[in-house]
Amino acid sequence: MCQTGNAKKIKIRQQLTWVLFLRDVQSRRGTAAIEFAIGGMTLLLFFFLLIDLGDLAATQYGLDNGVGVSARYAAVLASNAIHASNGMSGATCPNTSLIQSAFDAAAAPMIPSSSAPEISVDWSGTMTEVCGGGSTAPTPGGWVTVSAVYVWKPLVFANIFSSRINLKATYSYDVMLAPLS
Repeated sequence: MCQTGNAKKIKIRQQLTWVLFLRDVQSRRGTAAIEFAIGGMTLLLFFFLLIDLGDLAATQYGLDNGVGVSARYAAVLASNAIHASNGMSGATCPNTSLIQSAFDAAAAPMIPSSSAPEISVDWSGTMTEVCGGGSTAPTPGGWVTVSAVYVWKPLVFANIFSSRINLKATYSYDVMLAPLS
């Protein structure tokens, strides 16, 4: 009879242990859900912030690249136009629409052509008439400065942050003596 009593005690103890184990597991599930909700939201917020910062950096790179390439293109056009006025053939006269096209091509795909900013082209130095018709370009030793301002808005947090960021880029390039192509 002693063994039967011990067997009952052991069985009750095992059942009690099992109930306590299940209760412990259920309470851990709730804790894990709460921890995941807090940690998961923080991780998701950080991930979306990285997306916006990456887009900001890529857009600034596209703006810088577009301005740099278009400034060099303007200097090449001016150099060739000066040589064309001295008898060299096949030169294209420098104009803002050609320089804008060079900017649009160099800034893509970071800045789509549909939303590309208008650039400003400033010629500096001693100016000379080129291409006839009153067009002027700087003589060798002069320079061209191309500037652009682009209004960037966040991709993910556009509804949260209503402010826009003005990205600016300016690049100057010398007009050279030799004709370039």
